[in-house]
Amino acid sequence: LFVIDLSEPTNPQILGELKIPGYSTYLHPYDETHIIGFGYDTKEDGTNIITNGLKMVMFDVSDLTKPKELFKVVIADRNTTSELIYNHKALLYSKEKNIIAFPLNTYTRNGNYTRAAIYDIDLEKGFTLKGEIKNEYANSNKIVQRIIYVNNVYYTLSKTLIKAADMDTLQVIKEIEI
Repeated sequence: LFVIDLSEPTNPQILGELKIPGYSTYLHPYDETHIIGFGYDTKEDGTNIITNGLKMVMFDVSDLTKPKELFKVVIADRNTTSELIYNHKALLYSKEKNIIAFPLNTYTRNGNYTRAAIYDIDLEKGFTLKGEIKNEYANSNKIVQRIIYVNNVYYTLSKTLIKAADMDTLQVIKEIEI
């Protein structure tokens, strides 16, 4: 993570940096001094660097010269991906409700599955998995692409399936094939 001063656009200055395993493909502001990073955790395997699963991390940039990693969570394994890695619109985030949600897809020999992962965020406790809303699918038309909420209901959206689930219990209320 690099903190760069762009106050003089023709003379950018690196104020601070943080070296950690892995990398973020998307950074999302949490507040004035914290940033949420999404990307991959990595590890060394001899002379190679391999991905070790998806990673979500909270950075503290209150001291611009010494950014810190407050906490992180490695999500699933290297067979799991998320549209959020390359498309920020796949993120559901509400600071007011302290939630963050995004689609996950896992590919295995025994089958593939897709779901919406929903986390609580707390600057003291970190990221806590609240639960998942899962889709069974035989083809890519049922892959969860977006998560939204209205009132007290989450909606997971795919090309051919919409699910509604209670925000507190994550119990599916209704499914609609389209």
